[in-house]
Amino acid sequence: MTYMSSNSTSSGQSSINVNFDIGTDVNIAALDVQNRVSVAQPTLPDIVKRLGLTVRKRNPSIMVALALYSPNGTHDATF
Repeated sequence: MTYMSSNSTSSGQSSINVNFDIGTDVNIAALDVQNRVSVAQPTLPDIVKRLGLTVRKRNPSIMVALALYSPNGTHDATF
């Protein structure tokens, strides 16, 4: 884990985001977070336990590919 951030609304909703190093297996990280949530769950208020907690994995990395070419061959790779 590299860091955590949280956000709460006036309606009582809260979200906590856990960020991991690049290259971390998302499935293993989600399992680790779920295990930590399970440990903390007994200490939460009853209303939170009734509504439940959700752990979702997300991989926001985007792979970008870019190709440039010279249609008339007027420019080389150095250009």
